[in-house]
Amino acid sequence: HLFFSARYESGATVSLSFANIWSSRFWITVYPADSTPDDAQSGSLEAWAWPCGDQTCNGDTMSSGEVSFNTIEDGVWRAFIMLDMYSPYESVAFSKTFAVGAVDQILMSKEAY
Repeated sequence: HLFFSARYESGATVSLSFANIWSSRFWITVYPADSTPDDAQSGSLEAWAWPCGDQTCNGDTMSSGEVSFNTIEDGVWRAFIMLDMYSPYESVAFSKTFAVGAVDQILMSKEAY
């Protein structure tokens, strides 16, 4: 399960709370909101972290807790919990969408496409 605040200021740290992760092979990643679990199986990652809270896992893996991302660009996003360490990855859960920055302008420009 993933839980988000719905909107963040541009450049803000996005904090993600998670629960019920039962394996150290899970990791959390962020993709554009119009992505599907199939899209999240490949491609470049916007941001990701192990359930220890970072990309190096110097701490213990947590079955529940919080990870923070401070490199997410302005846009509308969705987080995924992924399984496995080698592509193709398997998406086992995904969040509701959340926004970073001037979302009204982003959504308006996407409608023009």
